[in-house]
Amino acid sequence: MWRFGVVVLLLASTLSHGQEKLSQHDYKQLKKAFDLIEASQTQAAKQQLLSASDKVTSPYAKALVWQNLGQLELRAERHRTALKYLQKAHVLEALPATQQSNLLKTIAQLHCMAEQWSACSTKLNRWIKSAGKQVRGDDHLLLAQAYSQQEKWRAVLPSIRAAIATRKVAPRSWYQLETGAQIRLKRWAAAAKAQQRLVRIYPKRSADWRQLTALQLQAGQNKAALATQRMGFESGLLTQGKDYRQLAQMLLRQGAPYKAGEVLESGLKRGSLKGTARELTLLSQSWQLAKEKHKAIAALTQLQKVTPSAKNLARIAQLQIDLEQWRSAQRTLSAALKSAKGDDRASLQLLLGITQVKLEQFVLARNALKAAADFPSVSGSAKSWLRYLEQVAPNEQLAVAG
Repeated sequence: MWRFGVVVLLLASTLSHGQEKLSQHDYKQLKKAFDLIEASQTQAAKQQLLSASDKVTSPYAKALVWQNLGQLELRAERHRTALKYLQKAHVLEALPATQQSNLLKTIAQLHCMAEQWSACSTKLNRWIKSAGKQVRGDDHLLLAQAYSQQEKWRAVLPSIRAAIATRKVAPRSWYQLETGAQIRLKRWAAAAKAQQRLVRIYPKRSADWRQLTALQLQAGQNKAALATQRMGFESGLLTQGKDYRQLAQMLLRQGAPYKAGEVLESGLKRGSLKGTARELTLLSQSWQLAKEKHKAIAALTQLQKVTPSAKNLARIAQLQIDLEQWRSAQRTLSAALKSAKGDDRASLQLLLGITQVKLEQFVLARNALKAAADFPSVSGSAKSWLRYLEQVAPNEQLAVAG
């Protein structure tokens, strides 16, 4: 709820300083109302002021009537009625400049309270332009909020910046409003810059770090985004599973797969990562790209336990072949062939034949390679290995196989 300080204009001061502007008749009418206010007879004072509104003759006296009625309604928190009276006083333009200015500000605030945002912003902007040193940061903030309610995001920016400039350290929500306006305008680089200032001043909120990373990525500032994510990670603010995954993915994109693997391993050990298929796939990819084949096999083995598939086994087997772990590769390939189909089965059959050649299991190798040769996708490679087998294998073994 909007809250404003209510200052009731004391007629004694007005009458003593402005008596020369009032006729004797107008003065007496207003004096009666003042005496009732002084006696705390608010309802009677209102009746006297309403009666005086038809009796006083000068614009100045009428303005005083409406202004004081408005102030009494403000004191009673009847804001809509107060607004009606204060507008009547202001439109007469009969009060001294300072009072006119204060009236305009109060009218603008009351429009805001009534969620009449267009009137609020129009009048408040007018007041700010004329009020000079009277303007405070909260006034600029209110104008920025009024513009935001109308989704006038370009107008929000100068107002919220003016508000922030009045404070050495502004409230966090003020910086958020600036960032939000830039986001609505799809100015990603500017939004990232505004969010970076927020994080620098209020560095303890994880959500703010995540938003900064997201904005930097949206702006194409990939290196800056990685630096932000790592800083938040290393400071202990980004500790959720999604933070580990994002950092690992960013490290991979920046060509640092070993670091990505370390981050994921750390997340698994801490329990932030639960060892899902998605996470283990990312871990195995990281270690493969880092050419850490033993670690990649371990990750794929874990993945196979979570989501068994011939594809996982094929990847394990290929790594085992790369490491010349022929017997392990043979077991893995045999297991994979039990469920593989189509082109996957063809490549596995070929790899099994090659593995058996390396193990000098020539009879088994010939059978596997002949089976592979039946698949068009690997037929050429299988026949090449069969020709090689005829050269290296003892004739008697191949004869037995035939």
